[in-house]
Amino acid sequence: MDNSPPQVQAVRPVSKDNLDSPTKTPAPTVYFDCHSNPTTGKSFVLWDDIRLVFADALYVRHEAKVVPFMKDAEWMPLRPLRIAAIPDVVLDIVVDNLLVRLEAAVQQMALTDDPEEATSQDTPQEDATLELTTCPVSNVSRRNPVYGLVEVAMENYSHIDHPDFRPKPRAPQFVPTAEQEEDTSESTDNAPKNNSETAITSAQANNDKPTGTSQSHQSPQDHTDTAAIRDISPIVVKASLGDPKSQVELGDLYRVGYGVEQDFEAARYWHLKAANQGDPAGQCNLGHLYRLELGVDRNYSTALSWYKKAADQGDAGGQCYVGLMYDYDLVGAMDYSAAMDWYMMAANQGYAYAQLCIGSLYIKGRGVQRDPNKAMEWYLRAADQDLPAAQFNIGYIYLEGFGISKDRTIALDWLSKAVNRKDTDVWSQVAMGLMYSNGFGVPKSASAAYFWLLRAARQGLPLAQNLVGMIYREGKGVPQDFSEALSWLMKSANHNFADAQHHVGSMYLQGQGVPKDYSKAKEWYAKAANSGHENARTKLSEVQQLIDEKNKKSSSSRLKFW
Repeated sequence: MDNSPPQVQAVRPVSKDNLDSPTKTPAPTVYFDCHSNPTTGKSFVLWDDIRLVFADALYVRHEAKVVPFMKDAEWMPLRPLRIAAIPDVVLDIVVDNLLVRLEAAVQQMALTDDPEEATSQDTPQEDATLELTTCPVSNVSRRNPVYGLVEVAMENYSHIDHPDFRPKPRAPQFVPTAEQEEDTSESTDNAPKNNSETAITSAQANNDKPTGTSQSHQSPQDHTDTAAIRDISPIVVKASLGDPKSQVELGDLYRVGYGVEQDFEAARYWHLKAANQGDPAGQCNLGHLYRLELGVDRNYSTALSWYKKAADQGDAGGQCYVGLMYDYDLVGAMDYSAAMDWYMMAANQGYAYAQLCIGSLYIKGRGVQRDPNKAMEWYLRAADQDLPAAQFNIGYIYLEGFGISKDRTIALDWLSKAVNRKDTDVWSQVAMGLMYSNGFGVPKSASAAYFWLLRAARQGLPLAQNLVGMIYREGKGVPQDFSEALSWLMKSANHNFADAQHHVGSMYLQGQGVPKDYSKAKEWYAKAANSGHENARTKLSEVQQLIDEKNKKSSSSRLKFW
């Protein structure tokens, strides 16, 4: 019997709308060349090759099972992305729209056998402040998506080359299987619910990584071109000739790795070119690099200086991010009043992200009198512009009844709107998790809730980290694991998320995952209480009594000894 690796892999496209009821006439079979791993000898097909022919490809399946990307020893997808070949089997390529033109595809494959390198008519001069001698440019697209940690098949496929992937706003229908989420084990159908009002956070609850996207600053997420291969040479030529808009766009492409290899140095190079010409988008994007530590050392002062340059020109994005620096104490002094002033400048220009931030100040009563009605007013303004974080916050307010009557029907409606970008937006992922944990529009499922919340938690969202921590602490949807629970809760607590700080204090009080320590419990309860957590204030008093009793007994023992 010949056990040699297959030389070709047979595939055929299948519409995602006809998975359970295939057409009478199947699509023609297409054959891809297989490659062999020199270490393991296993054969595989490159995902790039598949997407070259089927631009609308979502994922690969064999019968009813999703075929995941091949992973390394640390369960990270191998690069370039690849699918294990299965000999003597025709794999299904699930496509978004079954518009297969095989003749054109074959011609396209032939054309890409000898790609030509893009050339620039003018090589940009190096800025004195930038240590970059060359800026590599090629019209050969190399994908390197940067949507955070990717570990499951559907998560990999759903938006790999669709930065503006937009499912229709509706209740989710997908429930991950064990094969799709290896960390997920089915247990009960309940997931922990965060009852703390601190769960209503702004879109950048993580002090260092706000998830809102700029409205006025172009980025690849705003592009309508979703083709797997794109020629960026026209952008390069314009950027090299000094066009600031093209410089910003090219910098964005390098920053997210869309159509080019991800390269933060190149991103900084082109953003600096635009910023030095006074372009506010370039100035804001430079601020992002320094604030988020992308290719440079984190420097909040430098970030603020670039944001202010844009804000001083009346740029709404710059104004909003100056406000953010004051709101989250990134400039050495927390100043909610200053944050509100800057947010208001941007919000009055219709900047949805600033409107969201104003709503968060009102819901928390920071720098202003706490007013849920005003918070809702600002959230609605942002939600009307299709900002998932605002839609989520509105849904959560109705779900928990913060300052208004609880209404699960309205909550479901808003959470369903928030999931329209569930694959790429962190708040959409949290909304999905809450819908599954509560059974809103979908069957209640602790494992599915965990699946979506874990994705958001890995992107650094404190609310999601807190919820994942509680899932592990209570063992709902996953095996109970106090150490893993404490790890996630500490990540959230270190971002001043009050509910997580309260839970960390509770774990020290009960000795879960750590030795019982009343002093540590008191420390974390105090932090939560200072953030306005009512239950933490009560527990703080109880822990102090325990400490006093312990000290009294210790003192009594010493007296008896003497």
